[in-house]
Amino acid sequence: MGRRRLTKQQRARIDQRQQQIAQSFSENIQETDHSSNARALESTEGSRLSGIVIRRYGAYADVVEGAWSNRTHITSLQSKRCDIPARLQGDNATDDVVVGDEVVWENTEKQGQIIAIQPRHTTLIRWLTQGRQAAVTSKSIGAQKVVAANVTRVALVVAAEPKTPLLELDRALVSLESAGFAVTLVCNKCDLMPVEVEICLQQSDATDFSILTEEESSDSSWWLRLAWYQQQGLELRFVSAVQRKGIDELLQVFAHEIGIFSGPSGVGKSSLINALLQEEIARTGRLTELSQHGAHTTSISSLYVLPEDGFLIDSPGVRSFQFACPAVSELSRSFLPFPKYIDQCRFSNCSHRVEPKCAVKAAVERGDIPAWRMSLYEKLWTEASQITS
Repeated sequence: MGRRRLTKQQRARIDQRQQQIAQSFSENIQETDHSSNARALESTEGSRLSGIVIRRYGAYADVVEGAWSNRTHITSLQSKRCDIPARLQGDNATDDVVVGDEVVWENTEKQGQIIAIQPRHTTLIRWLTQGRQAAVTSKSIGAQKVVAANVTRVALVVAAEPKTPLLELDRALVSLESAGFAVTLVCNKCDLMPVEVEICLQQSDATDFSILTEEESSDSSWWLRLAWYQQQGLELRFVSAVQRKGIDELLQVFAHEIGIFSGPSGVGKSSLINALLQEEIARTGRLTELSQHGAHTTSISSLYVLPEDGFLIDSPGVRSFQFACPAVSELSRSFLPFPKYIDQCRFSNCSHRVEPKCAVKAAVERGDIPAWRMSLYEKLWTEASQITS
């Protein structure tokens, strides 16, 4: 039998109670010295503590004592298994406990109990109605499920094998950037880069990206398109988990961040995590011969400690980024390289498709914006229009 759905009134009462618990707990925290946090809280709130969810298993979660505001004190993840009450196993973005959540929990001798979820700074969400994911920082719309909480940086992992479609990459970029997330593009398996592309990238200032056509007709073309994103200001890291190339630089990306890898199965997210941690923690899988998709080797979401006050969340893999395209009105504000041109359009609500005196179309005609970018934009615009209609 499925879990009974709560009414709006019941959900409102639960949310209000959660807020009251979290607020009361925060007030006690402010009056308590961090070094004696557990002892003081036990005298004021029974055995209620502040904690961070580092793993989630169905109706249970592993919680480590601490708070993101004092995360420099979290040097290890010695956790306690906690029950998650049914009221915190919800179906929307506000009431489901996920990795990265800061929670109020009650410590007992055998197993803890999560009492409330503290307010989130960011929320990464999978949209169930469209079968895609979207990044949301405040409001929640439609049927959705939370993937992770309080993430500060998203690393989009791509690879040439299996080749990541750039349409999926751009959908993820516009969704995340419109929501205010810091994004880093990580290209794994750079050991597969053609020699001619490597030579070309070494002379990046002289690279002629206008030679790229609308179609990704060759491996070299795919690699050069990634370099184009970097030219537009997107942080791009070429790495190889197998050869440990670029791993030290990737560690610096996550310094002082709460990061998460996102990307299709088979691009090597688990291998990258093992390389970053220098431990065999995340299982890895080979590509299937027929589909060239990777096996889903991550079965639960987990949080790991990285050097220099960094944290990394590993979430279950999916066969595509599954990020939802934002509203049509928001699309051009995050789609590269449109933001530098849209303020010059005659109409403030210009779609950059049929309107006169459109600065974006003029830039395409001059060759300042590659034709393949306009082709991808048209596809995303059509997709966004169908979603919002």
